[in-house]
Amino acid sequence: MTGFNEGPKHEFSADDIELVKRWKAHNDLINQVSYVPELHIVATCSFDCNVYMWNKDTYKQVGSLVLGTGASQQSEQTEAERRKYSKIWQIKIDKQPRFVRDRLEAEEMLGIAQEMEYETMFLKGTKEKEAYEAQKKQIEDGAQE
Repeated sequence: MTGFNEGPKHEFSADDIELVKRWKAHNDLINQVSYVPELHIVATCSFDCNVYMWNKDTYKQVGSLVLGTGASQQSEQTEAERRKYSKIWQIKIDKQPRFVRDRLEAEEMLGIAQEMEYETMFLKGTKEKEAYEAQKKQIEDGAQE
């Protein structure tokens, strides 16, 4: 079973799996594999205490999580350490698709809000709304007579 907490879950069987490429990624058993579609990477975690990110098309390592040596604080890093750790992450992020998706969602919510009646916006539950609608209908019926 795989998937993110907020997204749909997918269950796989052995028949669903197709070997595309095999390579040695870790020095111990891999205990977690995740695909990050926005970044087009596969992340692997192992009992060797390493997490690596792989380009899904080239299978090349594009990042890793480093615990650090504990020898220096961030402000005390040497220039060599800064250069070494600045090149660990080689992931390019295209933020445009996420921006477009968020904007469309916001526009949809705005459209829904614009269609709502102000008086019913803050009513809680169906009973309150039904009571309001009944009261509104009585007033309209009284005005028509």
